[in-house]
Amino acid sequence: EFLRNIPSADVAASVLTGARHALQACRAAGRPSLSSYACKTSLSMVKKILALRCTEYSAVFAPYHDNGLFANILQVCDALLLTKAGVPVLVDWRRKGLEGHFQYGPEGFDLWSHLFEPTERCR
Repeated sequence: EFLRNIPSADVAASVLTGARHALQACRAAGRPSLSSYACKTSLSMVKKILALRCTEYSAVFAPYHDNGLFANILQVCDALLLTKAGVPVLVDWRRKGLEGHFQYGPEGFDLWSHLFEPTERCR
């Protein structure tokens, strides 16, 4: 019911529109594995939207994933975009030392604080 009542000006509406486009494009491509991946990704985003919109919380934690730099920047952008206004996004990009792809700096190095200044909204 919540998803039906999202106004078109809401940020979540653009995410849902993108998910619908991806699902339709994958279905038209005729590649079942691609359609399966699009379904899993879209459902994951819907679950995140529901969790971030329907739950009370005082902050959102955004750890790094063992991906490249830009994928992690996009994750922080998603958190900023989908989190309720005024709720801080807490970014933790400290290396643990076992990463295969996220290899920026030595173990314990906090790449986020090295690249960006903290703000009230994102620190």
